[in-house]
Formats: sequence, structure tokens, C-alpha cells
Amino acid sequence: MKKLVLIYLTYFLTLNLYGQTCQNEEIKIRYTNGFEVFNVCKTNPTITFDEKKEYYWYTEFSKIKSTKGGCGGNLLNGNYKFYDEDGNLRVDKNYSLGLEDGNDVRWDSLGNITAKTTYKKGDIIYWKFLNDENYWIEFNGPMFSEGTIRKVYTKYGTLISEEKMFADFKQHVKIYYEYPTGQLKEEYTTTGLGGDYMSGKYTSFYKNGKIEVDGQFYEGEYTNIRVGIWKWYNEDGTLDSESTYKAEVTNWANGEKKMTGGYIYDTDNEQWVKIGEWKWFDETGKLIETKKYQWGVEISE
Repeated sequence: MKKLVLIYLTYFLTLNLYGQTCQNEEIKIRYTNGFEVFNVCKTNPTITFDEKKEYYWYTEFSKIKSTKGGCGGNLLNGNYKFYDEDGNLRVDKNYSLGLEDGNDVRWDSLGNITAKTTYKKGDIIYWKFLNDENYWIEFNGPMFSEGTIRKVYTKYGTLISEEKMFADFKQHVKIYYEYPTGQLKEEYTTTGLGGDYMSGKYTSFYKNGKIEVDGQFYEGEYTNIRVGIWKWYNEDGTLDSESTYKAEVTNWANGEKKMTGGYIYDTDNEQWVKIGEWKWFDETGKLIETKKYQWGVEISE
């Protein structure tokens, strides 16, 4: 946490942003672990605040604070920098009339970039950061919005997965081998907030690029049920085996799901048998029972 020891007020600069005139005042605040330099509007221009956006402002008493849909002091406007006690630049970002706007770059004590974010009038349009497991996470577009692409890299910059966000919590996922780099390992679509349910076409690949598994999942929500013909291949591309699946999904009169489950065709006995996870729901959509089957036989967890 920053510890305040001294404040400096320096020069003024007049800027015109988005049709609003703002006379900037530069402020330097020194702490025991470094200092920050930033600009604020000496007098806030008349603006219409967006109730959905976070505005950053400053007073001598409160220092930098933020408020959604309004401000309680002088709006931050222009560049902001924070230096550690050794004089190393740790944060370099920008504001426009209280809104984060432009690039925000963070460094560690060794000068390595740990995060980069790009804002447009308070909204994130790009974000890349190093997580606790030393993987780079990158969002191209607003987080979790339709059309946004999320990528995961190793700390050495090797792409290992990417997800394209669609409506209704669907994501198209590609998983890559770390070596050889760029070689696709799996491709599929998931549904749900955690991406726990498969939907639509599924394909996995060997490292030599040939298909390992090819199949289809039921297109409905939150089921993970295989449908149609699934095929398994050897590394040389020859067919190893195949199975045929189908789904059973029923609904209550009010449209809520009543039951979901899947079958596999038993060619030896020429009949459909239950396989995988079966679920039963009440009329409100609440899950009331789950059972698992293997070739028609119920199995315990």
C-alpha cells in the first residue's frame, strides 16, 4: 500500500478532449515506496456522466478515488505514472475526463511487462496479463463479449489455446500442442459460463496433423451428449473404430427441461443402450437426480 509523505503541485496545461476544454494541473505525490505523477482538470468541464462507467478523480484529502457515474473531485485527465522507490517505472496509463482511455502498461521490479490493457472511453478493448501460473492471458475485445477472442500463451509466448466468444455463453475453442508449435490438438464448441458442456462438432488431432477423433455433440444447452457417428483413427489416418450415438431430451409443458441423456447403439445385440450422464429436472428447471451409465448398466461415481 502507498504511504503518503509529501505532495507537489506543478504546472498547468489546457487540453480540448471530445469537445470539452480542460486546464490540466500536474500533481506529484511521494510515498515511502515510490511516487506517482498524474494530471487532473483544474476545473471540471460540464459533461454528461455515463452511469455505467467508472470515473477517476482526485482531491487533496482523498487522493485518487473512483465513482461509477459521477465524480467527487477533479477528474483525472492525461497521463499517469507510478515509479517505485528505486525510480523504476511500474505503471504508465492514460485518462480522458476521468475515464481510463488509451494504453495501460505495468512492469515488475526487473522491468518486465506483466500486463497491458487498452481502454476506449472507460471500456476495455484489449487486455493481456501474466497470471499466477505464469501463463499469458490475452483478450482481444471486451471481456466475455460476443466476438471477443481469448488466447492463452506459455510464459515463452507459445500459443496453447484460443476461444472465440459467441452469444448465449458459447465459445469456439482451439487447443494447440506446445510442440510442434501451431499444431492443432482439439477443436470444439462449449456452452455455459465455465465452458463445461460440449456442443456441435468435435475433432482432435495427432501431432502429425492427422485426425484422431471425429464426432458431434447434441446442439442443445448443457448436455454433453454425443450424437451421430463417432470415428476413432490411428496415427497413420486409417480408421480404428466407430460408434453411433443419439440423444433423448424432453421438456415440461412450460418449456423447462424434464430429462436429458444419451444412447449408444449396441451392434452385438442390435439395440440402443444408455450411456454417459442422465439428468432429471423438476418443472422449475432444478436438477433433482443424476445417474451414470456404461453400456446400459448404471454405475456408481
